Amino acid sequence: MRINTKKIKDEMDRLGITPEMLGRMLKPPRTRQATAYIIEQGKTFAVIEQIAKALRLDDPKDLII
Repeated sequence: MRINTKKIKDEMDRLGITPEMLGRMLKPPRTRQATAYIIEQGKTFAVIEQIAKALRLDDPKDLII
């Protein structure tokens, strides 16, 4: 599964969220480095759902290419 990293980064910029802040919003909380890895290499739909929820997106499928 490929993630639309550009969309994630655009949404983070729009909301003023840093990778560190996004990592704290995930469950379990993750470091800035772990969050950056997830954004680039995330593979599970559960993680994508968490990111979508943190970015206030209605549909997690918007983050999948």
